[in-house]
Amino acid sequence: MGRRSRATGPIHPLTTILAGLTLLACGSANPSPAQPSSSQPPSTQPPSKGPNAPSAGQPSATEPAASATAASSTEASEPAQAVTPEPARPDAAALCERLCERVASECKEKAAATCRASCSDYVAAAARCPVEVEDALSCQATAQDAMVCANIVASTCVPAFSSLSACRSGEAEPRVRAEAPGALEGTELLPPGWARVDDGPLVVSLPLPSDASAVEGAHGRRLAASEGEVEFLVESPQRFRGEATDKALLKAVLDYLGTPCHKALKVHGRFEKGPVVHVNFATTCKDGVVWKGMLHVHPERMVVTAARSTTRLPEDVGPKLDALFYGFRFLD
Repeated sequence: MGRRSRATGPIHPLTTILAGLTLLACGSANPSPAQPSSSQPPSTQPPSKGPNAPSAGQPSATEPAASATAASSTEASEPAQAVTPEPARPDAAALCERLCERVASECKEKAAATCRASCSDYVAAAARCPVEVEDALSCQATAQDAMVCANIVASTCVPAFSSLSACRSGEAEPRVRAEAPGALEGTELLPPGWARVDDGPLVVSLPLPSDASAVEGAHGRRLAASEGEVEFLVESPQRFRGEATDKALLKAVLDYLGTPCHKALKVHGRFEKGPVVHVNFATTCKDGVVWKGMLHVHPERMVVTAARSTTRLPEDVGPKLDALFYGFRFLD
């Protein structure tokens, strides 16, 4: 896969982009015990119970020591017998501490305390969603555009945190690790039935439904695919002249959608990654067509990625839009 773009321009607040997806704020599906206050961060050592608690068939603390020793010996021998033993992975507590160390080095002490106070929440989430927790925390700890002091998810990590949120809420089943961790552009983070598409004529690479095809649209070549009432599309209107100012971006979106879609239009969440400017838009047109999209402005070209429907967009479209918008990149 291509390397992730490094953010060199100013990164604007991402709260509007993430629709409430703030770091360390994905509450568990079930009520959890009261958490320590941010002024007294808990120990970052993994808890002795929870993921390590004995399950059915394992020796308990009240069983003879000989039985526990025998079971421990058997478990210790298993990796040696495996043909390709899986390397040990850091647990949720260690991953969270790695992120909090970054927060401590870049931010005020209060931000680091808030980070560490939330680690127990990730440890709890890892009991159901270990792969999702690992990907999300590993991404945020290393992302170039992470706003760690503001406790906001990096734009490049949105797919990972969306996957974690869906897993915790029960909307999605926990993933099984199939590739090396942290590959945000790997297939394992794409919605079911989606694949990464490299399109030479549009000079773009992005995730789309596997049955996406090229058709002729109002702006020339269009990549399109439908899932139920929702149509996902990618096309390249003519780029405006000059710099990508907020006024120029607004006009570009207005021109693209057309007058019937202007009244309810919202353009928000501008951010920059290298020379490319991205901005979200959403509207409902007079004919009832609902749009959610992103404008991607390169110094030489412009591309729209969007979903539209004649009815209200389904609730589960969020992770698909995250993949479509934040998995997008220009090939050059």
